[in-house]
Amino acid sequence: MLVSVIIPCYNVAGFIDECLESVYGQEYKPLEVICVNNNSTDETLSQLQQLKQSHYPDLLILEESKKGANAARNCGLNHATGEWIQFLDADDLLLPAKISTQVTTIKKHGFSGFIAASATRLKVNGEKYTYELQEDDPYLAAFIGKAGTTCSNLWSKEWLIKVNGWNESIQSSQETDLMLRLLLAGCPVRFDTNSLTMLRDRASGQISQSDPSRRWSQLIFTRLHFLKNVQEHYPVVYERNQQQFCTYLMSSLLTLATYNRPQALELYKQMKSASWKPSAGFGISRSKAVFLKVLGFPLFTRLR
Repeated sequence: MLVSVIIPCYNVAGFIDECLESVYGQEYKPLEVICVNNNSTDETLSQLQQLKQSHYPDLLILEESKKGANAARNCGLNHATGEWIQFLDADDLLLPAKISTQVTTIKKHGFSGFIAASATRLKVNGEKYTYELQEDDPYLAAFIGKAGTTCSNLWSKEWLIKVNGWNESIQSSQETDLMLRLLLAGCPVRFDTNSLTMLRDRASGQISQSDPSRRWSQLIFTRLHFLKNVQEHYPVVYERNQQQFCTYLMSSLLTLATYNRPQALELYKQMKSASWKPSAGFGISRSKAVFLKVLGFPLFTRLR
């Protein structure tokens, strides 16, 4: 079973060497390793070429002129020949047993879909944080950001092709958008609580560090679109998780309101069709939930 590792590369000259070392150090073989240079302006491309010549002769180096990691991932996906896809950001690392552990699960269960796996984030100050999973319900897990990450998960190429890969029109909430589209298409999920992926924060240059208003707006819009579809096609799933879906959205809207209240109010109008009962969770206390329900979202965000 061939696994293709796809690495978007944009100005990662200081990271790509260690990243590739972690890939070629995987216990599992065979691997197809694809690096996609995406308009780098530093020494990334020349470093990739040097690494191919000196250490990794089978490394495939591609060029993608369309901007964005999603375009680079889709470029790699279109060239990949593996049955399974490991996406990896060039500043992140795989522990040696990462792919072998997940392939064992695939073979054991005759599984095709995506493996939702835990990961550990290494902050700039050296602190570590391990992502939790919500194993009870994959729809809820993806919605609240507890269904793994781009790099910790392992993805069936067949299912990725079915949903047309990554959405190149968005710059944040990409993995949530992909997972929700996969779930709506009927894609199976298995959970892996092993944390075998290291996500490394950079001091600067990450999407997650830029324009919080835009990021929170995209996060909410992605989930509102999903709710509309799941309500129509999977009403049982919607009814089962409705209050948690809505409480998570309300919490996200409150965060957005601190950056861009008009945008939060506009998105709130789209949520009003969902019946939200005062519910605690996702940073909303029971008392805050009651005040929100009594005052209404517009007045609450004006007074607080």
